[in-house]
Amino acid sequence: MGKWLVLLLLAAGCAQLHRAGPAKTPKPGPKDAAARTAPRPAADPEAQKRAYGRAMRLFTEESYTEAKKAFTEVVRLGPDTELGQKARTNLKKVDQMLQSLREIEGK
Repeated sequence: MGKWLVLLLLAAGCAQLHRAGPAKTPKPGPKDAAARTAPRPAADPEAQKRAYGRAMRLFTEESYTEAKKAFTEVVRLGPDTELGQKARTNLKKVDQMLQSLREIEGK
């Protein structure tokens, strides 16, 4: 039953995101420019792969808060890699799940 609830909540979150339209991006300030020009550490593909596997395991176990931390670590290890991009997408899904759960608990 837990997996069906996850799928239902995920679908509801995606529908809500679709209705809300694209997110507004704040205008970059001086700090943002400095962050964009700072060199990023080289990605450690094996560490990133392990972190992504851990994040996915936590997500399927419905440990969303811990999964969010793990996906954030994947992005930190290599934001421009394929796994970094997948982790960013999954972070959005985790945030939607956590929001849906907060809404359900509030009702």
